[in-house]
Amino acid sequence: MIWVAAGLIGMAVGLFVYLLIYHKPEVSDLVLQQRMQSDDSVAASAVSLADRLISKKGRDSVSLRLSVAGSKLRPAEWAVLRSVAGLVVGAGALLLTSSFILGLLGVGAGLALASLWLRARVNRVRRKFEDILADTLQIIAGGLRSGLSFTAALHVVAADGQEPIKSEIQRVLAKEKLGGDLVDGLDGIAARMQSKAFQWVALAVRIQREVGGNLSEILATTTQTLRERAYLHRQVRTLSAEGRLSAYILIALPFAVTGVLLVTRPEYLRVLWTTPIGLTSVAVGLLMLTAGWFWMRAVVKVEV
Repeated sequence: MIWVAAGLIGMAVGLFVYLLIYHKPEVSDLVLQQRMQSDDSVAASAVSLADRLISKKGRDSVSLRLSVAGSKLRPAEWAVLRSVAGLVVGAGALLLTSSFILGLLGVGAGLALASLWLRARVNRVRRKFEDILADTLQIIAGGLRSGLSFTAALHVVAADGQEPIKSEIQRVLAKEKLGGDLVDGLDGIAARMQSKAFQWVALAVRIQREVGGNLSEILATTTQTLRERAYLHRQVRTLSAEGRLSAYILIALPFAVTGVLLVTRPEYLRVLWTTPIGLTSVAVGLLMLTAGWFWMRAVVKVEV
């Protein structure tokens, strides 16, 4: 059992080291592909296999999330890193419990944790985008009032703005230089960041280009609306903070107690993975925890 777990951990470490050595932000995807083709290692084969197994739709979805999160990894490399996380958690569960069933559950937990980490990072970037959007629109409106064109005002944001809006505007301006439409690029930002507020901005720019109007006043009004909306959102989060904290504690408590008992008194929990009734109890408990998490999340979540 120990040798199996050690083998899983060794494989995971090998894959992780491969990605650290071979993936560098300044290296193009073509060079990375040539390296993988010339490398016969297990890690290179794993990345190549993951690249072939991922569907185009799944590749596009993962690539979008990685891009929003600011990661330079490709979808295939992210798939390998998720596998590394699954192997490490599964090997740890196997070492602690000596149960292949819990080892397999650990692999699934590792994969799920990696996905949750990426989702949390993407959500954090999108929340920051929303938080600084009002200030950015105020800068653009001020530039328009001072006589700058809309494109020139965007260049100001691309040069001196805050992340992640700065990078998104730079992406749009780069596509415009290659012949892309500026308003379509703004729609793309709204889609990438899932921002209804920025979608309003893109719509306002499109209408102003088609029928005319004072864009600086429109952006100023939008900025004021966003500030009031953000104030109301902070009030709601403050009022619901106690419920959210209770949900976190109630969900984390069973895992914390289980972790302490696994370290101090593992014989107390051995019945949970050595008997059918114990395995059934674990499965039912996990299902009830999952249902309780979604229920508590729905109770404390208030849309503004």
